[in-house]
Amino acid sequence: PAYLVIAAWIGLGAMAVARGALWLARPYRLIQHVMALVLVIHFLLLSATQALGVFATVDRSRNYVAHDYASNILNSLKPNAMLLTWGDSGAFPLWYLQIVERLRPDVTLVHVPHLGMKWYIDELPPDFFAAGDPVARHAENIERVAAEIIERQQSKRPIYLDYSCAHSLLLPYQLLPHGITYKVKQPGDQLDEDVWSGYRFRGILDNTRIARDPDIDRVFIMYGAAQVELGNFYLALNDTEKAAQAFNFAIKFDPSLADQIMQELKAYNNSTSLDF
Repeated sequence: PAYLVIAAWIGLGAMAVARGALWLARPYRLIQHVMALVLVIHFLLLSATQALGVFATVDRSRNYVAHDYASNILNSLKPNAMLLTWGDSGAFPLWYLQIVERLRPDVTLVHVPHLGMKWYIDELPPDFFAAGDPVARHAENIERVAAEIIERQQSKRPIYLDYSCAHSLLLPYQLLPHGITYKVKQPGDQLDEDVWSGYRFRGILDNTRIARDPDIDRVFIMYGAAQVELGNFYLALNDTEKAAQAFNFAIKFDPSLADQIMQELKAYNNSTSLDF
């Protein structure tokens, strides 16, 4: 509001200055026309200078980070999958691609923070829950409501959690890394090692110059952290070569993860007594 008020004052002030200058030059028609032209050029240049000065900061014309984040997730899920999401910044691009661009309409998106709201529960398929009001039954505990959905649906469809959801909920299920998401593991499930090869990273791993903001930085961190966890998964299998590849890939997204990776390798080296 303060910015809008100040912007209005600037406009009124500029108009008053222009009117005053033209009023002083009223006896001279030619001078009035020249002054009007000078004032127009002055105010246009002032605006253009401000716009060009911050253009690189606000330019979003080549920023595909959010689009690629959502399409990477949706395109990697198995048919008729369910994806539990957490947080507006992660859910909005998924909703956009599915509703507007009609990408993967077979995927059911469940936004966990809304599971404590009856209006949202009413929008979900009734077979997600047992009879009765799940919000009241679980005393508005969204973690328990999410667990009930998974329990009733895991035998019917593949279920995934996005990165934020997997690290926000304490669920009694084993999670299998699946790119930047995590799959609720079912008997016979194996790690899909081709997920990352199908991802796009425009503006992240290429030379595209994009404006950065906290949400975009968070995507960089999530990609890197997911690779660190994939590396730890390989370490648990004693596959140090693939673990090293994952760790090196993680640093490309977020170099600050190097210290954490060194700690992971040190812990692995101590537990196996190997010269890594």
